[in-house]
Amino acid sequence: MRSKICLRTKKNVEIIMVLDDNVFINPVGGQKMEMTLTLKDAGLMLIGAGLFLLICYGISLMRNLIVTVRHTNKILEDAQIITKLAADRSKDVDKMIDDFATSASSISKNIKGNQSTIAALTSIVNSIASFKKLIKKDDEKK
Repeated sequence: MRSKICLRTKKNVEIIMVLDDNVFINPVGGQKMEMTLTLKDAGLMLIGAGLFLLICYGISLMRNLIVTVRHTNKILEDAQIITKLAADRSKDVDKMIDDFATSASSISKNIKGNQSTIAALTSIVNSIASFKKLIKKDDEKK
């Protein structure tokens, strides 16, 4: 069964579509033009349109990915700076703990009578000075 669809455009071009894989374009008062569109051609056009959309989607995805990678790099740089500061602080705290341990051992030795009182006080003063220096570094960095 054949069915025809007739359309008329603004320029008086009459389009007749026959639904058995053929399209006829018949300008009024002019030459008859014939164009055949098979299902295979329509399928290829559909696949081409799909590939075009897929490429556009891939380009959009890459743009978003580039922005995300740049943002991630900034975060990683900040994390690296924070890690370096934490490592430096832990070294300072380690030195301070060593000084406190030294002074505590000298106090215990002084109590036992193995060390003079002056050496114990010197050790305590040195540990307090290192602690004070560490606090000043914190205040200067802020």
